[in-house]
Amino acid sequence: MAKLAKASRKLTKKDVLAFLRAHPLGTLITIGARGVPEPSAIYFCTEKDFTVYLVTKSLTKKFKNVSRRPKVTLYVYDEGSYTTVTAQGKCAQVTDSLEFAQAIEKFQDIAGQGKSNAWIPPVAQIAAGQYVACAIHPTSIRMRRYAPSLENTTALDEFTFDPRV
Repeated sequence: MAKLAKASRKLTKKDVLAFLRAHPLGTLITIGARGVPEPSAIYFCTEKDFTVYLVTKSLTKKFKNVSRRPKVTLYVYDEGSYTTVTAQGKCAQVTDSLEFAQAIEKFQDIAGQGKSNAWIPPVAQIAAGQYVACAIHPTSIRMRRYAPSLENTTALDEFTFDPRV
């Protein structure tokens, strides 16, 4: 097992926000009807206050799970930089019509980045009810960055915070 070296520099909230905005594809982990974690790949967008918006449909498992048990985890990973972000919090349907319209617009921008005009987001390819926007309000966010060092060990940069504070 590799030794952990001291962190190379302190991570900040700006680093976390930049990472999340640069990596809009992650795994949303909800709790299913039988109490078992259920992961779903999602596109998302992150606001300055770390509110995370996602779009799904009303008859999907993820939406049903969130409606029953709003506690969720969002996990985002970048293989190239060995960086992860884990955000835990509560997820709720966006009911305000203006906020819903803004979330849909942001989702369309994010999900289509770098894709051809013919690309269709996965959520648009399933027949599972009406579109719904959800907002995750994180209570804890942790960023970890692992990087190989010259001594064949692993340096760990870690930053955990409560975005509500």
